[in-house]
Amino acid sequence: MVAVTFANDLKPFIEAHRLLIARWSCSTMLFRYLDVRTSTRLVTVEFIASGESTEIVLTHERLPGDALAAHTGGWTDILNGLARSMGEKSV
Repeated sequence: MVAVTFANDLKPFIEAHRLLIARWSCSTMLFRYLDVRTSTRLVTVEFIASGESTEIVLTHERLPGDALAAHTGGWTDILNGLARSMGEKSV
């Protein structure tokens, strides 16, 4: 199970039409890393105007090296699905 959570110690930061920063946790990571603070990641999504399009830059911080490939694949699938739903080419 994967969840984007907004805890009291780190509320989401939203700058309309430009930026979203949220805390990310994954139950499979919580079992591997006992310290919740180190198993919690930050995800930043930036929206950058580019002519008539919008470029999306997604940064997933504090990710352990052994989880990088799976998360890169997951985020790529999500962004490709978003692009397809809007009638755009995949990333």
